[in-house]
Amino acid sequence: MTTARRPAAGHHLFWSTGEGKLLHYRVRGRNGQVPATRDISIWSLRKRFPLFVQWLSLARTLRTGTIHRRTHSLAVAALAAIGEDRPREPEVKLPLESRRSLFGMLMLGPQRAIARMAERLQTVGSTLTPNYRKMLSALTPAFDDAADLPFLTCRPNIYLWLPPGSENESRVLVCFCTSSNSLNAPLPVAHAALAARGVPICYVFNRKGRFAHKGLPGMDADLSARAIGHLLDRLGLPERYGLGTSLGGYTACRYAAGLGLRRVLNFSGWPDKGNEAYTDLECMNKALGTFPLDGILTVLSSTDANDRSIVESYDKGGFVTQRVLLDTPTHGSLLGAIIEDRLDGLLGWLLEGRALEN
Repeated sequence: MTTARRPAAGHHLFWSTGEGKLLHYRVRGRNGQVPATRDISIWSLRKRFPLFVQWLSLARTLRTGTIHRRTHSLAVAALAAIGEDRPREPEVKLPLESRRSLFGMLMLGPQRAIARMAERLQTVGSTLTPNYRKMLSALTPAFDDAADLPFLTCRPNIYLWLPPGSENESRVLVCFCTSSNSLNAPLPVAHAALAARGVPICYVFNRKGRFAHKGLPGMDADLSARAIGHLLDRLGLPERYGLGTSLGGYTACRYAAGLGLRRVLNFSGWPDKGNEAYTDLECMNKALGTFPLDGILTVLSSTDANDRSIVESYDKGGFVTQRVLLDTPTHGSLLGAIIEDRLDGLLGWLLEGRALEN
């Protein structure tokens, strides 16, 4: 008797070559004719990105229960630590190599590894910050293999994830990341929360020395916005909604008009230090250009010092949008929205135009 295969997600990856050209890789994606210079193979990815090979081995180990010969030794140590049935006392710390591996799995996945961590917080809790422990507790039911992002380790500029059963979906959530390519929460964890909506998600990543608010390599921001919009149009995703945290919130505003976003969910958006716009109180309005302020919802922490400073800058610079204030002391506030169980309502406003709950 054979077991029916579970529905799987689709993935489109794009790399900008720095010459205004795109490389493309697809797994179970859509068949639109994307304007990429050329497609690349899985063998090229395996050869160029050793961490990707380790990710695949780790995922296989979690799926089959068998340690594969290529599974990284630190990952094996971490799996052993979170696989024990006997819970540890919270103050007992895991070995350093296990703690490093657990943190790495939190940043890269797979979802099964994060789910196991969430189930065994008493064992791994000393590895995590208090907010990360609260986050995992809140999201335990959301972790699913279909929400894996296996190609994060391949460092694409654009990563489009297509959930199972979304063949006829025309909406897409375009997410702009922080300077460290997170969403102020580990990306696989934040992705699990966003993926529960069943809407395709397109991530726009930054590169060291070339953040996306200035444009993809080889393009300025205006051309990048049009290029991403053209890709999404070709793939049948014309209805676009933006989300960004910290620097990504600023970038989402910068791309909003050119990308044709319908609404933007801005989590504590502001340029990074060192950016020429960092001290410009009007930088958010300048980034928006012709995009209307009433198409933006800004979410901030009422208890985080960085966010309180951002609120003051917003007010002085005239960036007056709808606002939601959270209690959790964390900049970027998407993490706070997960902990406080507010994310679903915020995404309802973004994707469906629902009224905000008090």
